[in-house]
Amino acid sequence: MPTPVWTGKHLLHPEFDDHYGVDDGGFGEAVHVFADAVDLEARFSRGGSHQVGDLGLGSGRNLLTVWSLFERVAPAGSRLTIHTFERDMLSWDHAFAALLHCWQQTPDSLKQRLDGLLDRMKQLRNSWPTPLPAVSELQSGRSHVQIVAWVGDAAANVPLLDAELDHWCLDGFSPASNPEMWTAELLHAVAERTRPGGTASTYTAAGHVRRALQDGGFAVERVRGFGRKRQMVRADRVEGGRIRRQPASRYPIPPGRPPGRVAIIGAGIAGCSVARELAERGIASEVFDAVGPAAGASGNRWGLLQPLPNLGDSPVGDWTTRAFAWTRARAHAWGLPWKEVQVARYGEKAAYAQRLLDELPWGAALEAPDRITDAPAGVILGIRTAAVIPPVEWCSKLLEHPAITLHAPHRVEALRPGWFIDEAGPFDTVVLANSWAARELVPNLDLYPVRGQLLHLPATSTSHQQTRALCGSVYLLPAADADHLLGATYDRDDMDPELRSTDSAWLWEELIQSVPDMASHLEPPTPSTAGRVSWRGVTPGRLPFVGPIDDPNAVRASFTANKQARPCFQSSAYHPGLWVSAGHGSRGLSGGPFAAKVLCDLILGCSPPLPEQTKDAVHPSRTTVTRLRARI
Repeated sequence: MPTPVWTGKHLLHPEFDDHYGVDDGGFGEAVHVFADAVDLEARFSRGGSHQVGDLGLGSGRNLLTVWSLFERVAPAGSRLTIHTFERDMLSWDHAFAALLHCWQQTPDSLKQRLDGLLDRMKQLRNSWPTPLPAVSELQSGRSHVQIVAWVGDAAANVPLLDAELDHWCLDGFSPASNPEMWTAELLHAVAERTRPGGTASTYTAAGHVRRALQDGGFAVERVRGFGRKRQMVRADRVEGGRIRRQPASRYPIPPGRPPGRVAIIGAGIAGCSVARELAERGIASEVFDAVGPAAGASGNRWGLLQPLPNLGDSPVGDWTTRAFAWTRARAHAWGLPWKEVQVARYGEKAAYAQRLLDELPWGAALEAPDRITDAPAGVILGIRTAAVIPPVEWCSKLLEHPAITLHAPHRVEALRPGWFIDEAGPFDTVVLANSWAARELVPNLDLYPVRGQLLHLPATSTSHQQTRALCGSVYLLPAADADHLLGATYDRDDMDPELRSTDSAWLWEELIQSVPDMASHLEPPTPSTAGRVSWRGVTPGRLPFVGPIDDPNAVRASFTANKQARPCFQSSAYHPGLWVSAGHGSRGLSGGPFAAKVLCDLILGCSPPLPEQTKDAVHPSRTTVTRLRARI
């Protein structure tokens, strides 16, 4: 996938023979086309909440222009949300260099209107989107300004937006060089997500663009363009026109209901993330755990977060990629420790790794082995977007909110209709986030324990120099606290809590096989080598359960399907107010916070930013339906 770069004079995209707006028109064009042409400052000055769409992000020029004008004129109490879309991400360094170059050529009068713009760009540095196709939030540092970044194909992402916006900045490369950004289907999706009375504007006055906007429900007007462009387009959304369509779901959506009193069972990453996500939305919750925060699989000293590169539009790859990007943004928003690290991957699938480099739209997030000079020999792929985090500290910090009450130690023995947790209750909403133990409370959940053993290998003077995480059949993290973490075994339904020398020997042998050069710099484990045993919850397949919990008997009573048709059952087959986020397996650190976002959206009646295929793939009813279809 081509990666845009700053050459020192211009922003260059190797795929398109066209200029970025920051090179061609600069901030003057941005203000004229996307603000003055639609009276944006006057609208901001009236206060209230405003939602703006930005196609596309590029260097951040339009986003920062809109934000700066809002800060200049909006009265206290106003709110701004910007949804910005981009397929091919610039690095922050290149984007800032281009903006700075443009700013230095901007007239002083315009700089005064955009005062503070470069400082706002600096604020976005740590949360600037990665090239991964996913949704995340940029940290504006201002509670009244929310910025949502959608990375990937706009034709796929805009339909996932569950909102009606007040204004759209349509600023893709020209229709001649990038026709995919100007298709009727995409512009109709924009129209469907624009409130009546809202606007769109663009520098191009191409006929097919005007016709598509008009067909979508805009009244289109050609007005004076900027600079050498004689005309541009202003479009006003009229009443009627196209109505936003909800995509067909494989499983019914539970009817919306107030969350009321909320209980969360489990204080690992999954449960703590749900509690914090609800708290940030103004909803209090009570968290129950048998031992305390991070007592289970979330209790390891360190954990590796990385996206999972996968071909073929796999829901597994889509979920893990989206989860990583969202969790990264949440870590920055909530002040969670986040140590960026790069990954070197090893193994026998060198040909598949090359296909990932050739076909996956991850841009600079992936690295070819011949460009990696800071890892032992044998690497087949590099991942430049990953992190090492302390899970125990995460859980503790996630619970630091006045809307969260922790009950621990409290082993939940029974969940009774009502909902009563032992003698506590009643609760209106209950979330099971206690990994495989959730099946003890709801037996029809297909959750299983997987025993994992890991080791803390003492670092040596030479092993300290290894800064990448090394991943093959096992993984080795860079040294921290004088140790390397080596993990992990995978033994389903094995409940032995003791460290086993046989497992330690297996881990060491796998490290030798995967990365012999690194193993040569370490001492093999001994009976006194420290380690830890914990259990991860897994489901059939490789994806968690995230969503409402059904009553299998009620599903069976209303189930209609054959093996060739989409299954169907009534939403009344769900237990009212009973939800689950469990079965995250070895990817719970990155999956838990994103699952919390998805779950809270569903609980509150919103549509989470997920393709229907992925949403269906993590739905808890998938195993219920599989069992019923097997009997047809």
